[in-house]
This record gives sequence, C-alpha cells and structure tokens, in this order.
Amino acid sequence: MKIVITGSLGNIGRSLLSQELIKQGHTVTLISSNPERKMEIERLKTTAAIGFLAVSFSEADAVYCMILPNYEQQDQIEYYKIIGESYKRVILETKVKRIVHLSGYGALGKWNRFYSRISQEKQLSLATLVT
Repeated sequence: MKIVITGSLGNIGRSLLSQELIKQGHTVTLISSNPERKMEIERLKTTAAIGFLAVSFSEADAVYCMILPNYEQQDQIEYYKIIGESYKRVILETKVKRIVHLSGYGALGKWNRFYSRISQEKQLSLATLVT
C-alpha cells in the first residue's frame, strides 16, 4: 500500500509507523512543512513531501493525519480546528479511503510517561491501518 504520514519526524511518524510499515513492504511518504528535514526523511528510506498535502494524499491508499502541538498559539482550540479543517478539505478532495487522525496535544508532560510505556510494550497495532 501507499501510505502517507504527517507529523513526519515525531515519535509516532518516525519510529512506530514509518519504519514498521517499510518492514512490511509498504511505500511510505512522510510530509513535513520544513524543507530542512527532507534529507533526514529520505535517510529513513521514505519519500519526503514538503508541504504537499493534496498531491501526496491523492496518491495514497491510506493517510495518517497528525496534528502536532503548537503551544505558542493563543487559541489552541482554533489552532486544532484550522489544521483539522485543512485535513478534512484535502481528504474530501482526494477521496482517500483509509484515514487515521491523531492529535498530539497530550503527548508531552505527564502523558509522555504513558506514551513511552505504550510504545515500549509495542501495543500499537498497525493492522487497522494497513488492512
């Protein structure tokens, strides 16, 4: 399958998703808004797509939409709404059939211990994404 992952170099995108999916033989594209990350993304043996949601989604069998926290935003709810609406628009335009949507708002602080335990125990199942 062709799988697109946003939030490319975070904990989930880099280690849990992209590397496991590559091992399973899937083609993975990582989307980043930062052009300086292109080489690092390509070192992971994935395709780098810098800021191209619509083009990347249109070629995908499945997408993983991550909203990364931005604690500098004054109105967090509005920030998440804007990003979520962008994903929604592109998903509807491109007619992607398989979608996983996750917010990273609670991934730091006290929640980081919970996330670390989950990832260490490898309880994250990728089966629902690729089946």
